[in-house]
Amino acid sequence: MRVTSIPARRGRAALVAAVLLGALLTVLSAGRPDPASAQTPGPKLAAPDGVTLGFSCDYPLIGKQDLSVRIKLNVPKVIVAGTNFSNYTRFDTIATVSSKTTTGLRAQDAATIEGTALAKATVVLPSQQVHIKSSASMVKTKVPPGGGFRVQANGTAPSFESDDPGEGRIELTSLTLAPLLLKADGSLTDLGKDFSVNCTQTSGSNVLAAFKVVASDAVPPTKPGAPVAVSQGPTQATLAWTPSTDDVGVQGYKIYDGTTKVADTYDGNSIVTVQNLTAGPHTFTVKARDLADNLSPASDPTIVQIGADIREKVPPTAPTGLRVPTDGNPPKPLVGGTWARLEWTASTDNVGVTAYDIYSGAKVVATVDPTDEPWGWVQGLTPLSTYTFTVVARDAAGNVSQPSNAITVHTGKGPPKGCGDYHGAPADLSSHGCLYMAGFNNVNKLDGAAIVNDPKQDPVFANVAFKTVEQKYIDARFRFVRPLRSKTTFLTFGFMPTTATMELDQIGDGTMHGDYTGDGYNVTATTTVRVRISDARANGAPVNVGPRCQSGKPMNVVLTAKAADFKDILEGGRLTGTVAIPNFSGCGVGENMNRLFNHAISGPGNLLKIRQGPICKAESEDCPPVDPER
Repeated sequence: MRVTSIPARRGRAALVAAVLLGALLTVLSAGRPDPASAQTPGPKLAAPDGVTLGFSCDYPLIGKQDLSVRIKLNVPKVIVAGTNFSNYTRFDTIATVSSKTTTGLRAQDAATIEGTALAKATVVLPSQQVHIKSSASMVKTKVPPGGGFRVQANGTAPSFESDDPGEGRIELTSLTLAPLLLKADGSLTDLGKDFSVNCTQTSGSNVLAAFKVVASDAVPPTKPGAPVAVSQGPTQATLAWTPSTDDVGVQGYKIYDGTTKVADTYDGNSIVTVQNLTAGPHTFTVKARDLADNLSPASDPTIVQIGADIREKVPPTAPTGLRVPTDGNPPKPLVGGTWARLEWTASTDNVGVTAYDIYSGAKVVATVDPTDEPWGWVQGLTPLSTYTFTVVARDAAGNVSQPSNAITVHTGKGPPKGCGDYHGAPADLSSHGCLYMAGFNNVNKLDGAAIVNDPKQDPVFANVAFKTVEQKYIDARFRFVRPLRSKTTFLTFGFMPTTATMELDQIGDGTMHGDYTGDGYNVTATTTVRVRISDARANGAPVNVGPRCQSGKPMNVVLTAKAADFKDILEGGRLTGTVAIPNFSGCGVGENMNRLFNHAISGPGNLLKIRQGPICKAESEDCPPVDPER
């Protein structure tokens, strides 16, 4: 649902640019909520329901992602020749950002998205074509913890006019985004402020609106109804009236206090708030104007009393339909271990809703600005817990609605405890999270492979600190929170089943660097580990290897991945390399087993294949260990 407001001045032809703009990344013109403006008729629009377009946008870090954009222009269906389009420069656009894009934004620690977008279009007029480009400002929007979301934007476009009657249309030709991502403290993410996202249209017609230019219009609108005071306060009054009709379309209304014009509305809106009024009686009338600026007769007058003792006392209606939204295929509730997304049908108010409060029991846990879509989320929840939520609406006078319906939410498992707690990471690697790695380490001499970080045997996660430079490279450090242990069975000497626990104890931090190729990243990852062996059994009988059976020196690990196997660090990929297993020392109690292990295990050229799993954040819905790939 959309919350609308008494709109600002718009422009007709600029609509086109608006159209373009509308197509940008995520946009929709925003404003204060207004109860009646969405229902008042204006000019008949060329595309009253708007158009929905699909785009493929090439983002940093996460690559090409789908974007759905709904564009609604206020281009009239009929335009009078010679009329300047300066009153129709605003456009409305709703873009739906995919859940994968949300994950990418959150991985960069983006708390809000804003910025600009450049849209280009062609206005085809009866006797000429006009090429337009326009930039729009994206309305600053909070990035949710998970799932897709919608963003808003507004802007103006250049004006033009047509002197010749005939048919016309507006065609979108290109869309480029320049998002600005900010962290919760207001600082820039690693992507900085100088990156762009090119979008290619993949579905929908690029004809955003078709209209007709007529030679003239000399018929004025009909007389509007007398204005009615919807609400009034110490220095303002909100007025509404029965709309006029017109043979082409009502452009807007002029509002008079006595003989002084005090306000205008546009796009046919028949509700307005008049500000800065003095105490005492005021006599209001209204005149309608059409697209050719013909004025209607004045409405009958209405006297409204203004004074300091007048307070608006009507509460908003209760929000309805409170629910947890779903996303994905098949649909999945948008609930994580520490958060939950909520949606509801907006309240109405005689003046306007100013806020929604989300309650958990009797406690306010979040407040939502109604200039956004009526949705929000609650964070800081406890994993594997149950909560009951309701929502109430407030208006500017402090009136509070009745609560919405109550819903019960069960939080998920969430990421492992300590995910992202990377102390001592380089300062320039400011994005933190955690991930699992798992794989197989071949042991050539035994003609077998040991599982590394077996997901079925208490797997260990690594905290990771990283940064991404737009479409250039990624840098990361990773640190496992404890040694990796896995129990593996080999046939030693070709016939004796031997089982042992292999432990890889990381020394220092691991590194990862990837260069972007256009299709993914060429990655090199390095780390150093100490190899330990414990709990050994041969033919079922215990082998006392002692508590200090380990490689005499660290084992150096260098793994690489080509772009085909590593699309981005968020999803991870397959890394491979060969390692030299060092000689062992300290093995055996009462007898020296070093030579035994050196003969059976140590040596060069052992293939190591590791799969890096997705990066998890504190807000991740879950963070399951990854399965090794052979």
